[in-house]
Formats: sequence, C-alpha cells, structure tokens
Amino acid sequence: MTNLPGNEEPSLSISVPFLVTSLTMERPLVGFNVLEEIIEGQPERLIGTLVRLLRNAISVPVEKAEAIVSFIQAVEPSTSQVRLRTGVNDIVIPAGQVTWVRCRVPQALNPSDRLVLFEADEDSHQLSQLDLGTGLFEIQNPAKPYVTIPVGNNTKHDVILPRKTALGVLQHIERFVDAESPDKTTCTATVNEVSTQLLEPIQKAEPTPPLWHPPVDLSHLEEEQQEIAKRMLYEESKAFARDGNYIGCKMVINLKDDIPVQRTYTSIPKPLLREVKEYIQDLLVKGWIVKSKSSYSAPVVCVRKKDGSLRLCIDYRLLNQKTVPDRHPLPRIRDLLDTLGGYSWFSILDQGKAYHQGFVAEDCRVIFVFIHVSKLWISLKWE
Repeated sequence: MTNLPGNEEPSLSISVPFLVTSLTMERPLVGFNVLEEIIEGQPERLIGTLVRLLRNAISVPVEKAEAIVSFIQAVEPSTSQVRLRTGVNDIVIPAGQVTWVRCRVPQALNPSDRLVLFEADEDSHQLSQLDLGTGLFEIQNPAKPYVTIPVGNNTKHDVILPRKTALGVLQHIERFVDAESPDKTTCTATVNEVSTQLLEPIQKAEPTPPLWHPPVDLSHLEEEQQEIAKRMLYEESKAFARDGNYIGCKMVINLKDDIPVQRTYTSIPKPLLREVKEYIQDLLVKGWIVKSKSSYSAPVVCVRKKDGSLRLCIDYRLLNQKTVPDRHPLPRIRDLLDTLGGYSWFSILDQGKAYHQGFVAEDCRVIFVFIHVSKLWISLKWE
C-alpha cells in the first residue's frame, strides 16, 4: 500500500508492487505512474493537500510540486479503454461455480454508449486459477455505471479474489455489424392421395432459395442487351450472395501428425496497431473468430489492398508443411481457352471476401489459430 507521509485521506492511497533489495535506501523507489494514479482525477479540494504531501515525500520545492500536480491534472485520460477492477471487498469464488462479479465502470469511460467490450487480463497471476468471461457486456445504471463479469472457478477449492483486483480492459465498440437473418420461405403442400403401402425412406431435400434480381449495373448496354443480361442474371441468381454474411461450405483439413505448430507473433508497425485492433474487433463482433487456448499458433501479416484498405493475412506456411494435400483434377489451359471460342462478350466477377466464404469444420478449428500481441484467436472461417 502506497501512502504519502502525513496523509489522512483514504482516497490518496493505492496498492502498488515494490522492489525488495538488500541495498540501503533512504526511501523506496516510486515511479511516475504511481504518482499519476494518486493525483489523476482528484477533486479540487484535495489539490492543496496533494502539493503538500508530494513536496514532503520527494523533497522538492513547493513550486515543482505544484507543477507536477498541475501537469498530471491537465492530462486528459484516454477514453478509448479503461482498466476494470473489482470493488473494495474481497470476493470468494466457490469451487466449481461461476460468480457474477459487479465492477464499477471508471469515470474515464463514457457510459452513454451502453454496449462495451471486455477483454480479460490473461497475464495476471491473481487470475491464473479463474476463468473470466470475455465479450460484449451492457453497462447498467448510467447514474452509477457498472458491469457484471462472470468469473468461473474450475478448481476443487475456493479462490479469493482480492479487493481492487484488475480483471482486464473495458472499451467501447468502434463499429457494430448486425448480421441480417436470411429470408425464410414458406412451403405449402396439398395431399391428393393417401396410400397404406410401405415406402422407402425419403431423404429430406434442402430448401431451394428463391430466384431474385442481383443489383448489377447494366446502364452501359443497349435496351435489348439489358433484357438478355437481366434474364441471364435472374436464372443464375443462386450464384450471387444477397448480403456480405453469406456462408458457403465447411472446410476440413487433415494433418500428417498431431504435433502442434507454434510460432510467436510478429511485430506490427505502430501506425497500423489501431487499424488492426478494429479489424480483429470487427471479426469478433461478427462471430468469425473466438478466443483460444490452443497449442497451435500462427502470426498475422498486414497487407494493403489496391483500394487502400487493410487485409489481415495469416502465415500458415509451417502448418501447410504438415497438411495432407487434397487432389483435385484441374482442367487443362488449352481446354479452357477452347471454351471461349465463338463468344464476343466476356465479364469478370470479383468474389467478395473470398477467404470468408465458408466456415472451418469444428474438428479442425483447433489448428486454425492465429496470434496477435500475445493473444490467441480461433478462426471460424477460412483465412
């Protein structure tokens, strides 16, 4: 517990780690971040007390103490993310149970946006025996905002969560994408005749999606050509996706052995960190990735598209070396060119989000793991 000499104000005391050494020191080492934590956000009535305590604690003139307090008070706290801590009392997490822990939302985070993203602190020693629920949470009671975080104890003994324990990071959602539900078609049937004869089991056929008119710009064509193109697009409309959330097929991958492939994360240029974070957050909100504790890991690589947007690639080269390749007959180039003969109109279609057109089979998801800044993510879709 850090307390400035002569302090009688409870709000000016915080718990911090100290360096234990055999060297004789007149006073312990206190970092600037400790002073910042004590001074930041204190009310005006405590400014004079802070200046007096700080002057005596670090032996500086009153002018310098006032300058330090004024500088720290003038720094605007970051509102993009805040540390989420438990309350003022110790919390007992019973063995084999999940306890919902109520945590006050710091004032630095604007409670007007009710939906927030919570990410647990995976490197905390105090949380090593606990399983914290991460994801989207809703802020309760805007007057005194708080969130409740599920904390599970999978051990056979009770675990005590000390007061003011940092659970993780709380941040606002930059962008939320609501997946549209697919169109539902109602099928009707009329019974013309009933037979008592035993029939062979009939396999249930998948419903055929209705045809529709894809929104393709045909204004550059003549009227007769537009009619031909519209008819062709309508007949082949099953090849077009109605929205960006279309799900294709599931992919299965077979490995030569069960030895995990592990690689550490690669450094990402600082100017791209925020953009990469928003990209991963967008995938998390869409449900295309989830957190993982798999033994597999592959680093991510940032690539710019031609339009300037970011493409997040995953380096699966080591995993590819362990993959049993699937053999498919490929058509000969000469045969493909021969099929183009006799035609005068050609078109090129770009498949949107080609690497997200299908989900990974559940048995194979454990190997489709990428790592970014010491966090593992399972990719539920192709990457």
